[in-house]
Amino acid sequence: DDTLAEAHTSLAYARWLGDLDWSTAEREFKRALELKSSYVPAHQWYAEYLAALGRHDDALVEIKRAQQLDPLSVPVNRAVGWVLYFGRHYDQSVEELQKALAMDAEFLGARLVLWWAQVAKGAAKEAIADIRKELEHPGSGTVKKLMLAYACAAAGKKEEATGLIWEVDAKLV
Repeated sequence: DDTLAEAHTSLAYARWLGDLDWSTAEREFKRALELKSSYVPAHQWYAEYLAALGRHDDALVEIKRAQQLDPLSVPVNRAVGWVLYFGRHYDQSVEELQKALAMDAEFLGARLVLWWAQVAKGAAKEAIADIRKELEHPGSGTVKKLMLAYACAAAGKKEEATGLIWEVDAKLV
């Protein structure tokens, strides 16, 4: 239905990540926002799309609009941290991701971006400590171990990082 912002947003997302048709994706995101400027997922996904293109100022405008429209959305607040991470505003990214985690401490998507931002800003030890705590909880152990390996490598702990990679590799084979 050409009159539904939701349909255009879904099409934009599929064109972007499914087909890698970036120009059609942008056209569809813009059409969705023309139809319904208050549609939060359109702003959120368009912001992430813009961040992936390196259009950080535009991405920040879009994600802040999504956050204004739905300030209690944990995925939107995670996306604010993601956009700031891509724009290399690591301290701000960490702050926003901590806010998202205060809303839902179990949201692994926010925690992963937090760890990337911590490593990027030179706080790999903080990320390592948090990942180790998270490994005590069930679920997504492989992802957490890979992230721990990345953080260990960034902190100069090459042997530990290598051991974690071997451990994950052995599980997958």
